[in-house]
Amino acid sequence: MVFFNVREEYSSTHRQLTEITKNWGNMLLNGNLPVQNYPVSENRAIFMVHDGSLAYEVKNFLLKQPEVESVTIDQQHWDADGDGKPTFPPSGNEKPKKKK
Repeated sequence: MVFFNVREEYSSTHRQLTEITKNWGNMLLNGNLPVQNYPVSENRAIFMVHDGSLAYEVKNFLLKQPEVESVTIDQQHWDADGDGKPTFPPSGNEKPKKKK
């Protein structure tokens, strides 16, 4: 399952979210990535991927959409404005930044 948030300015109603996710579902299907669309709230939805190995391709597609705020797969969170690396949870390998 791929959870994602749509920016509020693009999904102020459930109907807007449904239209956006329906269009993305069709685009993914055309790219041979079939998904099932489940809106959760006015700005959150789930794409169910039958083949779990395709979830990260769906994530990459979503992060390229200007309407997407963030994507979550298996408790790993990616912000759309980020560098494509998970932002949560921290891996524990990072060294604390030194204060100047």
